Amino acid sequence: TSTSTSTSTSTSTSSTSSSTSFSSFTTSTSSRKADSTTPRNSEQIELLFTIRDQGGLNMFYEAIVATGLENIFQEVGGSMLTILAPNDDALSNDVEYQSNTRNDGVLLEQFVLRHSFYGRITISDLFEMNGGVIKALTNNTFPVTTTDKNEVFVSDAKFLEGNIVATNGILHIVRDIILPLPSTSTSTSTSPSTSSSSSTSHSTSTSTS
Repeated sequence: TSTSTSTSTSTSTSSTSSSTSFSSFTTSTSSRKADSTTPRNSEQIELLFTIRDQGGLNMFYEAIVATGLENIFQEVGGSMLTILAPNDDALSNDVEYQSNTRNDGVLLEQFVLRHSFYGRITISDLFEMNGGVIKALTNNTFPVTTTDKNEVFVSDAKFLEGNIVATNGILHIVRDIILPLPSTSTSTSTSPSTSSSSSTSHSTSTSTS
């Protein structure tokens, strides 16, 4: 008489969702696996492909390709980057971007680099940096502002979603375009491994056609 006492104690570890919802934006830990709170290296891809595969960033991805800056967003093992990508709504509704920036190679390159920042900066880092600045690849610095409603801004760009992890940095999605600083719009492009001779970025874009 075999009395099998099978005590199946199913400790259901309630799966923590990877998207932590804030009042104004969402943080995701992986662009590919929305159900993984701790992404493994095999689940992460380079920033270029993270941007490409992330919904709603088609126009920003197209801007990177059009300027030939793909190398910067594919480098692994070098410097980490933080990308603040305006979503398609932001770009399609911006008159200046549609009429001028997207059609001018120098302006478009500056646009892409102005939304790319040195280092791997998370949402938590930005909250700690409230009142400080972060440095873009244009070598301009832009102010960081957070609010008690969990809102995050860099310059005037409001965060919608953040902490999308890539192998060579981190991606945040913003609702607005980061505008060039008035007095430093003539900054020379210091993009690493950029073959296009963009040092002639003293482009006073007053299009007097």
